[in-house]
Amino acid sequence: QLEVVMAVFIVKILYPDRITVLKGNHEFYAANGMTFLGHMLDRYEKPIAEHLYYTINDCFRYLSIAAIIGDKFFCAHAGIAIGSFTRHEMRRLEKPVDHFQDDTLVKDLTWADPAYVLKGFSFNYGRGQSIRFGEDTFINAMDSIGCDAMFRGHQ
Repeated sequence: QLEVVMAVFIVKILYPDRITVLKGNHEFYAANGMTFLGHMLDRYEKPIAEHLYYTINDCFRYLSIAAIIGDKFFCAHAGIAIGSFTRHEMRRLEKPVDHFQDDTLVKDLTWADPAYVLKGFSFNYGRGQSIRFGEDTFINAMDSIGCDAMFRGHQ
């Protein structure tokens, strides 16, 4: 909803060095085109609704995909990546980020889910894309980036 987005942006403006806003799977045009645009069209006339929708999505393009807080806590909307998962790999992500389909790392950080009974990785059939990751691969990923824990918001 527009009010949630505006509240998050206001908090970021008020506390720019204390708040990190991360991009999730719904902050891509491909994922919010029907819902977020529909919400805008329900509330505003078409030119205003479309202007707000495209302006906010343009801001979403510049949000970070992941963050490491206090050098120990990994934060991402979804999960770990199936490929090379290092701090260097995450730093290579350049903004703006327009499509999750273009980069496996972006896709996994915004769409992957844990499956603790699983060993290794598997296709994420529930989402229709990305991966599910087991506890073993999660522990290895945290070791590879030197973090103790992960905070995520995907489920």
